[in-house]
Amino acid sequence: MTPIQAMLERPVAYHRAFVSLGVGVTGALMLSQAVYWSSRTSDRDGWFYKSQVEWEEETGLTRYEQEGARKKLVKLGLIEERKQGVPCKLFFRVCLEVISASLVAENQQSSMRKTSKLDCGKPTCSDAENQQAITENTTEITAVSAQDAQAPAADLEQIEDIFADRHYRPMTLGWKPVEKSLKVYAFKQGVSMALLTGDVLGAFQCHWAAHPEVVDTTEGWTNRLVKWAKSERVRSESTPAIAAADIPFQAIVDLYHQACPQLDQVTVIDKKLQGMISERWNEHEAHQDLSFWADYFEEAGRLPQVFYRGQKRRPYLEAMLFRDIFRDVMEGRSNA
Repeated sequence: MTPIQAMLERPVAYHRAFVSLGVGVTGALMLSQAVYWSSRTSDRDGWFYKSQVEWEEETGLTRYEQEGARKKLVKLGLIEERKQGVPCKLFFRVCLEVISASLVAENQQSSMRKTSKLDCGKPTCSDAENQQAITENTTEITAVSAQDAQAPAADLEQIEDIFADRHYRPMTLGWKPVEKSLKVYAFKQGVSMALLTGDVLGAFQCHWAAHPEVVDTTEGWTNRLVKWAKSERVRSESTPAIAAADIPFQAIVDLYHQACPQLDQVTVIDKKLQGMISERWNEHEAHQDLSFWADYFEEAGRLPQVFYRGQKRRPYLEAMLFRDIFRDVMEGRSNA
């Protein structure tokens, strides 16, 4: 994959149908992106936070374009806004029911406008011509009316198509990738289908099923699976994986207790915890040293809170071993 292909791999979703709601292209772009994030939020009521800088990074909309688009979207009831927190942050929520109803109403109005254009006669014509025109117009209007009678169902199908690829779900142990999509992603990333074995799929399922706070579409999970297989190949070719029996689980947990006595203590090292330690241990040669873990726990123990399993909470061993938090601590990010 070339650098430009990698950069364009995740385009911004844009639904042309939203333009007809009277919000313009900028409003349609912002609403499309809001629909995307509303499906990924962990908030039960659908609220999500997005800063002005983040909106600009994701959509290219300037501050003034954002403000204009927001004003239209809020006025039409397509999105809601609320401020909360200290410092105050602006949260958004998409009103899917309003969007659905608005799209249906707009499609019905479009059908009525088409019908009205057909309801006309010729200014100068003979009686025979008039009769023929009336017959033709009546036939066309009847056909359009029949289509209008089915319009709500068709409109709803169209609306469902808009959100069809936006069903984000957590990973389950019974999940299976779509074979056709799997082959496409494997080809694009240069991964042999022979690498996508049952063992690789099982490891992928077990890892992500243990993190229900992470959600994605079927296509998204399929793409992740191919990347997982690719990283497993690179890892196996560079550094042989250390067997679980050779990983000092107890020593690592003891180091956690020593560095973080103020945090929740671990009483049982179950299979899930062993699996998370094994992943971090095998990610890099540097992780296979107990002195590394002593330094890591000392650094991670300074965090006042972490975002794990869909909410901010006090850090503890399992959260510290989570891939994203682990990397944030290692890279010195303040928002770990």
